[in-house]
Amino acid sequence: MNHPFSLDSAGLPGINVVVPALVEERMLGKAFRSSIEECAGEFFLAGNPESLLQHRSIASKFVMAIHTATNPDRELQDVAISLNADRNIGWESTDEKERYADEMLELWPIGRNATALRVQPTFRYLKSPRTNVLTVAATVYAPRTLHNTHRWLRRVVIRTMYPGIPVGRLKGDMTEKTGRVWFDWSHPGA
Repeated sequence: MNHPFSLDSAGLPGINVVVPALVEERMLGKAFRSSIEECAGEFFLAGNPESLLQHRSIASKFVMAIHTATNPDRELQDVAISLNADRNIGWESTDEKERYADEMLELWPIGRNATALRVQPTFRYLKSPRTNVLTVAATVYAPRTLHNTHRWLRRVVIRTMYPGIPVGRLKGDMTEKTGRVWFDWSHPGA
């Protein structure tokens, strides 16, 4: 994508959003797959990041969350926000560990430096839950220029977004840190 699009909210200055091409490509392969099978970690409310963020149940809440999470005196900052949409937006890729017996779980590498327990793929009848929570990690630029003397012009560069609660940086034993178990990307959603 790389072209910015604008989002506005009543009473707040708008923001410009950019989804870098490599980030969009990665998300289209996982979170916006448009697969026939409904899977964990996938959005069903929209088919791409731009249309999701522009959706009427998300746009104004996203703008408000960006303004709330950023310090107007800082030109550059990383933020992680989550918001509750007015409706379900996709399937979680995690769930509360206490809902699953130990024999249903297995150790799984979820990154170069992280592991977690996941629901074994053979337990396909245990569906990943639907969620109305959107989590976004982004870098926000609020440059001080002659055209931006009030520091309200914000450019939000999306690093990742997914349906579900925030789990933080993937490092170490994520089940121990979060109390959550993961689902494989091909695990069916509820």
